[in-house]
Amino acid sequence: NVVEPAERAAALSALGALVAEEARAEELPDALRLAVSLLAEPSRCVRAAALGLLDAAFKPMRKDLYPLHAHTLAEALEHIADSRGMARTRQARGAARAAAAKATTQGEEPVGAARAAFAETSATPLLPALCSAPGPAPLLPPLLGALMTGSPEAREAAAKALETLVTLTPPPVLKAHAVQIAGPLIRILSDRFGPGVKAAILGALRALMAAHAAVLRPFLPQLQTTFIRAVADGSRSVRLHGCRALAALAALSPRVDPLLTELSGTLTKAGVDGAVRLACAFALGAALNALTAAVPSAAISANVAAALRARMNDPNEDERMMGVAAIALGALSRFLPPAEAEALCTELAATASDSRVDGGLRAAHAAALGALCRAAPLPALVAQRAKLVSAIEKCAKDEDEVGSRQAAARAAARLLYRLTPPTAAATREQPPPPSWPAQPSVDEAAALSA
Repeated sequence: NVVEPAERAAALSALGALVAEEARAEELPDALRLAVSLLAEPSRCVRAAALGLLDAAFKPMRKDLYPLHAHTLAEALEHIADSRGMARTRQARGAARAAAAKATTQGEEPVGAARAAFAETSATPLLPALCSAPGPAPLLPPLLGALMTGSPEAREAAAKALETLVTLTPPPVLKAHAVQIAGPLIRILSDRFGPGVKAAILGALRALMAAHAAVLRPFLPQLQTTFIRAVADGSRSVRLHGCRALAALAALSPRVDPLLTELSGTLTKAGVDGAVRLACAFALGAALNALTAAVPSAAISANVAAALRARMNDPNEDERMMGVAAIALGALSRFLPPAEAEALCTELAATASDSRVDGGLRAAHAAALGALCRAAPLPALVAQRAKLVSAIEKCAKDEDEVGSRQAAARAAARLLYRLTPPTAAATREQPPPPSWPAQPSVDEAAALSA
């Protein structure tokens, strides 16, 4: 028999009253899993009752008991996020196919219509119960309490649950709770905890920056210091999360010269561990790609370029380090004046296509060419396109170095994209991400045929 939504809501309310009693504490984890799973229900009254159950369970609870439920909430939120994400992807693919079919029958270009439909559908909020007040409010006290006072395992679970909760909540609803979430995360990150706790908190802060950048702007200097320290951490997981967090921070920062100076200084500092130096180069490239509001000064750009060249051209350097430094150097090219960008094109093309150069160095310069074709100012690419095409062709024929051939394929695709004049049909496609330079405008198309 089908149970009516009103009956289900009444049952949830009764269950909330029962599990609020300390004598029934052993039944609480199952009730919490049930309540979280029902936050995605189509019926509004069932969703409201599920939030009410969570509120009834945690409001009378002693704060020292919050950490006991961090793992249960983290697992339940992760499960519903995975299931909703897969359902959303299936919906978006169906919408894309329908939009492409409709565009085809109308004689229009189908790719742009499909991409627009996919993006519109996939942007739908994931968890309906969190799309209106009270939003995530019933879940915040136990998670923040576990984050502040729990064991390292409970703190890690709470931070992961907060990251999931932030991604499941629409920004307008999250705005009222963003400061409440950010404060404990920043305080805990500055303490001495294990790699798992640090990585989880960095992930939660990065999600919060993506959802509500304005809330964290007052904390940018403190966060920059903390994130740079994470990049130099002994744990690979913490270093990776630190690099990603620095990229998100660079997109918000009004001044990036101090950040770039500190990262590039680590590349040339003696006695730095190789893994830390590699992470700094990776963070440097990620930050350069993410920059939107700020532009590095000419002096800082020159210093960064010198540090990256030193790592690329060091014969004793690890090949991974050479490749990461090369990609960061290519990303830097979008901030160079056209004349300097042209000189960099010539330098990279000459080394990448020189068969007398060591194979690892050729591959690194070929990777830098690919990044440069993605980021450099359009006038520089137009002026140097003959050299670029010739170098890419030679790299594609490099029989001894597979890295050069792979980089040549990427560089060719990126150069073709940048040098292709836009068409009317292409304007319906989704715009590229901020780190990917846009196609030349119609006014610039004449320059491409010169």
